[in-house]
Amino acid sequence: MSTTNPTFRHAFPVTFESVAGKLRDSALRDPLLDFGDLEDRHGATLIVIHSQQGSQSLHAEHQACIDTRHWSGLGYNFWIERSLEERTPATIWRGRPLWAVAAHCIGANKNSYGICLAGDARKLGPTPSQMWALVDLIHSLFVSSPNLLLWCFHRDILTADTDCPGSCLAEPEVTAAMSLYQFPPTKYGPLVFPAQFRPCKTAVY
Repeated sequence: MSTTNPTFRHAFPVTFESVAGKLRDSALRDPLLDFGDLEDRHGATLIVIHSQQGSQSLHAEHQACIDTRHWSGLGYNFWIERSLEERTPATIWRGRPLWAVAAHCIGANKNSYGICLAGDARKLGPTPSQMWALVDLIHSLFVSSPNLLLWCFHRDILTADTDCPGSCLAEPEVTAAMSLYQFPPTKYGPLVFPAQFRPCKTAVY
């Protein structure tokens, strides 16, 4: 069964419902994942973008996190399925509850939302429908979360020894897609960043 803390959950400033309500074109669906014990947190200031770097389904990835890594379940807060459909954005699936400490980036799990693009961006870039859903989701999170300061890739975190999401996904591609939506939240954009922010590697804060 999913572990929930109703009192804290209702007090948390961002919900899946509020995020879904701010999406322009995408659908946020519930895969009905069961989680073990989860730790409360009070908010997030950062979005971290990943690629799956594999080919398992969402439910298989969730189960592997439980069986192999001995986690409470999927570490990401959002999962964007890989779709070749170009007329509509890819489906966005709910992951770990937003009120719970995530498990996707060592050193930043308590203060970040993790978004995972299904597929392996080391070998093949995201599909247009995935990029559409990604920028829609980033926009929705910034609108829904007044404490968010910036987004970055997993490889941008100083404590992360990884190339995730992979060489087939770069910052200009995301900001180019964002420009179609005409909203600015980018790690190189006009937002006010904390003093620890660095152009190439963002410190954990």
